[in-house]
Amino acid sequence: MRRLYHTDQDCPTYLLEYMLAAIGTPAARAAMAEYATSTHRQKNFMDLGFWLPADGKIAEARFTQHRSALRFQPVADTLTPEELIKLPHPVGLPISLVAEEKAQTMISWHYLTLDLTQVAGLPTLAFSRAHLVSPLHTGSWTLFCTISEQNLYTQAKLSTSEDEDPEQLALLRAQTINYQDAGKGELRLLPYDDQLVYRNGHTQSTAHVYGDVGGPPLGLSENPSCPICGKLMFHLCTIASTLREYGAGFRSAFLCEDCQQVASQSSGWN
Repeated sequence: MRRLYHTDQDCPTYLLEYMLAAIGTPAARAAMAEYATSTHRQKNFMDLGFWLPADGKIAEARFTQHRSALRFQPVADTLTPEELIKLPHPVGLPISLVAEEKAQTMISWHYLTLDLTQVAGLPTLAFSRAHLVSPLHTGSWTLFCTISEQNLYTQAKLSTSEDEDPEQLALLRAQTINYQDAGKGELRLLPYDDQLVYRNGHTQSTAHVYGDVGGPPLGLSENPSCPICGKLMFHLCTIASTLREYGAGFRSAFLCEDCQQVASQSSGWN
């Protein structure tokens, strides 16, 4: 960090922190841990997707560097839910196919399911699929779900930071009922290449692309820590809510490989 500062003493501190994160080598992550501990700026690096272990030796990137863009493709109206769930990355599943009865009361909407065997660079997991879902809530929220080896959510706990708007909640409740079968489709994983449009930190200006798998989180909300072990959760994907219109803003999924936790999180537009 001192070497970066010596190179450009007019550079703001936060940009130097971004440089360390972007370099990402073991040496840079060791410097990151030392600097964060000595300056008490751990949260800054956690916002960038790096976990600072208690021993302070080296920061850990909680995201895969292998990125793919998510392109939506609609499916035929005649496709049954049982057929839809067999696709690698389905959109618009009934809640009963992604969660057991105990967890279903907390989940009102399904955005997507990802086949994790097709995502490079993930930690070792006891489950092979993860679901990005939503509660019936209009403000900022994080929904923590325990997932079984059968890829079903078995328990769900909601954390919120904003009060509900009764009028907006009523509209969302009506949408939940009236449009539960709308917007079905599947996602295709596209390589990060010159066929994508890159703007404002994401690829969603590309036709029919609604988000990305892999890469660091956008950092628009506080990245979730596992409710069981406290470790910063591993960022899986971020999409725009317009993928399957429900609420407004970005929606992200995070994993804890040790505790079999999946977090779905909302954040506003950037």
